[in-house]
Order: sequence, then structure tokens, then C-alpha cells
Amino acid sequence: MRVLQRMLEHRLTRPALWVLQLLAIAAMMWATRNEIFGDHGSYLALAEGILHGHYSHYWHLDTPVPDTFRTPGFPLYIAAIVSVFGTWKAIMWIHLVLYLLAIHLMLRIIERFDPRPLAGNLALLFLLPLVNVPYYITQLSPEIPTLAAITTVIYLLLRKDRLSWMDAVALGLLYGFIFQCRPIYLWLPPVIAIATWWAKRQAFDRRGHLVALSLFAITLLPYGLWNKQHHGVFQITPLEGGGGVVHMGIWSGLIPGHQEHRYWSNFAGDEIVRFTPADSIAKNIAAYEADWDAVMDSLAPYLTEEDSVMMASFDRGEGAVRTFNTRYTKERERLLKQHTIALALERPGYAMAYKSWSALRLWVIGIQRDKFLEASAVGRLKQLYPTVMTLSILLLSVFFITIAFRRKLLSLGATQPLWLHLLYFGLIHIPFVIQVRYTTPVRPAMVALLALAVASVLFKKKGIEA
Repeated sequence: MRVLQRMLEHRLTRPALWVLQLLAIAAMMWATRNEIFGDHGSYLALAEGILHGHYSHYWHLDTPVPDTFRTPGFPLYIAAIVSVFGTWKAIMWIHLVLYLLAIHLMLRIIERFDPRPLAGNLALLFLLPLVNVPYYITQLSPEIPTLAAITTVIYLLLRKDRLSWMDAVALGLLYGFIFQCRPIYLWLPPVIAIATWWAKRQAFDRRGHLVALSLFAITLLPYGLWNKQHHGVFQITPLEGGGGVVHMGIWSGLIPGHQEHRYWSNFAGDEIVRFTPADSIAKNIAAYEADWDAVMDSLAPYLTEEDSVMMASFDRGEGAVRTFNTRYTKERERLLKQHTIALALERPGYAMAYKSWSALRLWVIGIQRDKFLEASAVGRLKQLYPTVMTLSILLLSVFFITIAFRRKLLSLGATQPLWLHLLYFGLIHIPFVIQVRYTTPVRPAMVALLALAVASVLFKKKGIEA
């Protein structure tokens, strides 16, 4: 162990690890330079709509259809880049800078608790095999800007005992930006403030957190007012999304390998662990489609002439997603949530088992059964590598972080911005369709906490006071 400690503390280790990080990032950017992320078309269409004066996938129609699908943060981000650089492709270089900044801030966060070089070097070492993180640098996806913003939030919360005015303002604006890119973040800022108050009580920075939360609340208003103007309802989140993702999220384990075409064209992966017998899949798919038939039949009276025009445009390939009228959209959300609850109550054992698997898979890249069986030996190794790496990091995190907290080598109170982000992202996405990318924005937090735990457990780091 002493040999390993000397290696981690050597003055050349940090530069060497940075070089390896840069080489890994460059290799991933080159390998993915021509890949198109699944949400690419939707984000780009909304950005183009913004540049043409309409927040809509169908801005080109005589009567543009107001969007119901996404918060405007990332489309505005893309539109700003296009207006400055003339092309969305400049985004990869901006993402590269943001990712490197996030790594730098991750190291600064670690130094707040353990100034020894070995702790930061451990973090760089643990981050190196996580190829799923730099993958998003070249993609038209909000993962990297959200990752950078969340890492900055954690840095600001941990940098000092009290927030300066500038820190509080920056924190509130970052909360707003993250929410507008990932609306699932809505409840975490108040949770952080409450948890900080609980941990510090008399030392709680009331002014700083009040300023941050007030600014965050203000950033929610424009989109809520836009929804009021265009959809007749003040709502700070999109009109659709929750119902659809939880509905597909509960059905996915029953219909492996099936792609739906009623909502967002989500695909139910054929997981290496199945939750239904092979001979029941066809019957389950028929039941799933029948469930959708019932929903569509109930929605038919709400269709309008504008919906027909939109559908014709979609069928011509002019829209990335279908955007229906407000009443149709809200009723569809209600029905999908209702049908989701009904299935969970009908099959509680399956629901518990599959959602437990989902909780694991949020952190571990999965292997698709059909692709794995069809692949060559080399192909199987390529599929196994990210799975083994992400699973290893998860298991190491659970093991060492638990030990560090139990032995009081790390303080729950002092490190709570780190573990609160991990816990929140891990729990709130469980009802959704399985996607590892949901936890990508908190990977630096995970790696930082893991590095601190390993450093304190294996290399005799003294505990941190709350």
C-alpha cells in the first residue's frame, strides 16, 4: 500500500493523469464525431424555432404549434451558439472546455477536504475508464453543460462556510440553468437548503440560501408565463413528459426489444436480465399496444384541425416529435399516469423487481442481449468494457463511501452537497425508462466522493468535521 501511496503522491503523477485524460477525451471525440444523438433533431428544431421567433418544432407552419415537450434552457443554449458561430457543431468545443472546467472544479472540491495530491489523483484515475461521460462532448445533448453546472454548484456550496453575494447570485442562476435543461432538478435546490439548515442550524447561511432560492424562483417565471400565454395554464414544467416516461418505464421490462410509435418512439431494451418469460413477450406487446389503443380512443375527441396539419407535417419528416393541442396533451398525461399506476398495482411483484433493476442500471451501462449474442469475441469485449467499468466504480463507491461514513472518516454534514446530488438523481429517475445518461451530470460528484473515501480509508486520512 505504501508503494501505491508513493506513486499517487509523486509529482509527475498528476501531469501524467491529465495527459491520459486528454488522450481519452480526444479518442472519444474522434470516435463519436459523426454520431447523432437520439434527441439531436428535437433540440435542433427547437433552437431553429427560437431563431425564427417561435418556440416550436413546427415553426415553419403558417400557424406554429407551441411546444409542449421541453424546457427552453438547452434549445436557447444551442440557439446562442448558432447565432454566434453560425453552426451547432461549435458546441463540441464549448463542451470540451466545460468538461475540462468540471474536472478542474472536481479536483478543487476534493482539495477542500483532502489537500493531499493522492486524493485528486485517485479521482482522475477513477474518472479515466468512464467512457460514457466524455461521449457527450460531441453530442447535441445537455449532459455536459448540466454536468459542468452541477459541479460548479457543489463547488460553490463547499468552497466557504458562507456564500458571498456573488456566490449566492451565481448559485441561484445555476439552479435555474440546470432546471431549464433538466426540469427533474426542480426540488433539489430547496432540499439542499433544508438539509444544510438541518446540519448547521445556528451556523446556517440564511441570507445566502434565501438569495439563491429567490433567484431560482425568478428564473422559473418566464417559461411558466410562456405556458400561460400559449397553453392557457401557468406551469413551470413542460406539459408532457412525466406520464409518457413512467408509462414506458413500467412496461419496458415486459416488452424487451419493442419500439413504441405512439409517443416519443422510445425503445425497450432487451436487458441481459429479463423480467418476463421469452414466450410471453409477444402477448405483452399486444397488451401494451391495446393499452395505448385505449388511451388513443379516449383522446380522439380532443383532436383538432391544427393537429391534422401538424401530423401531415410530421409524416413528411418535417418534425422531430408530434406536438398536439393543449387539452389533448394534458389529458394524455393524465391517462398515461393512470394506466401506469394500474399496471403497477396489477403486477406489484414485477414492478418492484424491475424498478430495483432500474435503480442499478441508472449507474451501470447495460448489455443488450441480442447485440451481445450476435457480436464477435472482440465485439463482446467492447460491450463488456463499459459495463464492467461502470459497475466496478459503483461497487467501489458503495463499499468505500459506506465505510468512510461509518468510521466517521468523512462527515455526512460536510459532504452533503455531493451525496445529496447522487441520492436525488439516483432516486428520482427510477420510475423512468432506463437510461444511464440520467446520472451522467453527477458523475464528477460520484468520483470525488469515491476518491475522498478511498483516500481516507486506505491512506489514513483523518475525519472531516461537520
